[in-house]
Amino acid sequence: MVALALTGCGGAANSDQAKYWDDDELVAGQTTDYTHEAFSGDPGGGESTSQSFQGFTGKYVVWRFNSEACGSVTLDCEAEIEDGKFKLVSISPDGDVDALFEGSDGCEEELELEAGETRIARIGVDAIGSFTGEFANLEGATSAEID
Repeated sequence: MVALALTGCGGAANSDQAKYWDDDELVAGQTTDYTHEAFSGDPGGGESTSQSFQGFTGKYVVWRFNSEACGSVTLDCEAEIEDGKFKLVSISPDGDVDALFEGSDGCEEELELEAGETRIARIGVDAIGSFTGEFANLEGATSAEID
């Protein structure tokens, strides 16, 4: 009984989705795997998004940009995190993962897009909070729907 009380019942922080936090190779993969205890807002993919979540653990792709050659996009994003871990990352077509920010923070920057698909994803472990963002000045690329 004591062991069950200490470890819980396999909650989000103990799940396979928590592995995304420290594993850039896993983040770079095509698989998206996450859990939310609660979620409200839009799924992403459009020019702007507003999302609130509780118990978010894993990798959630917010935007996908496809470019045949070099392109660029301007991101303006902000997160207010009350608890847990949260970061926003960009994933290049070659699988390079770069943190745009972590925790309650934000970014306003122009990203250079390589040929192929660049993804912007939020990564979390038991995160409670909200994320808002928008993209503008998309040049030499198109945005794709979120699956």
